[in-house]
Amino acid sequence: RMSKQGTRGGMKPAEKATLREYEELRRIGGLDSSMKWPPSKWTSLMSALAQTRSVGVQYLGEAFDLIPEPNVAHYNALLKGYVVRRSQLDAEGVIDRMARADRKARGGVKPNVATFTMLLKLYGSTRDAKGAERVLERMGCSGVKPDVMTFTTLIKLYVDREDVKGAEGVLESMDRAGVRPNVVTFNTLMKLYV
Repeated sequence: RMSKQGTRGGMKPAEKATLREYEELRRIGGLDSSMKWPPSKWTSLMSALAQTRSVGVQYLGEAFDLIPEPNVAHYNALLKGYVVRRSQLDAEGVIDRMARADRKARGGVKPNVATFTMLLKLYGSTRDAKGAERVLERMGCSGVKPDVMTFTTLIKLYVDREDVKGAEGVLESMDRAGVRPNVVTFNTLMKLYV
């Protein structure tokens, strides 16, 4: 049984209830791909598992594989779980898996701005600027436009690296893209100058 310790940011009541139900089904051997849960319940489960640090990477994948027709919210919850655990290969694999599912479903599952921003957070947590730049390139190739949160996440990476030039370069890119910085962007950037 998973402990309440190790959860991050707290879970919503629906997520807690879904997780309890999932644990019980897992305990009695009642899990299989014929489970008739609505998509929202699968999203709740994946969100709960993503936040529960005591859950291993394999457990996340096993739960995800039970979802009959995963949508972008399910993939993003799986990705969040890998990001929380800093599992870079698994996180990158989610984007690849989405691409395969998209080809299979003919446009059914495409990464969105939240998908790529979450992956950027992973590279930010490891201060890997080159990895983050590859994510931005991949984002562009997918036709997904970065938003203020995407750019702010990238600025944070450069701030954490104490790279003034890199952070200011992202701010310039933001301007060229027509994305207006917000208070969070400026507060993040100000940390370089204090």
